[in-house]
Amino acid sequence: MKNLAESGLTGKDEYFGQKFLGVNRHTNSVNNIASLSKARIPKWVESVTTSLYAIVALCDNWDSYGAKRISHSTAVAVQGLLQDIMHDAAPAPQLVPGANGNVQIEWHFAGIDLEVEVESQSLAHVFFYDHSLQESAWEGRIENDLSRLVHYIDVMARRAHS
Repeated sequence: MKNLAESGLTGKDEYFGQKFLGVNRHTNSVNNIASLSKARIPKWVESVTTSLYAIVALCDNWDSYGAKRISHSTAVAVQGLLQDIMHDAAPAPQLVPGANGNVQIEWHFAGIDLEVEVESQSLAHVFFYDHSLQESAWEGRIENDLSRLVHYIDVMARRAHS
């Protein structure tokens, strides 16, 4: 089992979000950002941190059916995507490891199902369904334009506060 230093991810005691916000998705490096105060840590960061560490610690065959381990580059892609789409009022997602080495980010919140399968640092497959039918269902790939994901996160955040 890999420890945090071997995984290349940040140490939880240093506030994952500080380094989380400093992820360089183009070089797969994580930079220190010491200027954030603990008062500015979004509520969702701790649960995402814990889940991502647990997922990165999984070894090959973690499901006893031949599942691949989650690579550092996939974990960095998850960090980067969440950095780009989340904000302080966003509900915390669940992170689910995939047997093929991917990670699925899921929200089942306020009558919305949003699932984002992170395939690489520049590609994700998205499924969105609003059970109240206020928003149109959508499924497809997202490569560069994250505005659709940001909109879905905003819809969930607004419903949480209404």
